[in-house]
Amino acid sequence: MSAGARKLEEENKSLRETVARLTEEKRKSEEENTKLREKLANQTNSPPGLSSLQLPSINGQSADYTSK
Repeated sequence: MSAGARKLEEENKSLRETVARLTEEKRKSEEENTKLREKLANQTNSPPGLSSLQLPSINGQSADYTSK
């Protein structure tokens, strides 16, 4: 294997590791966001008359939580 090909293999491996790390970070962030959204949706101290709370879209997904 030539030195150029070896360098490309090493760069490819590094990029794959970076993608795997970022994918895991995104998954953890999405889990935390879900937990926080559920916590917010379940809060009972909302002002009277507030039946719905709309949050901005995140990653193209709209958020509409009805208070319980």
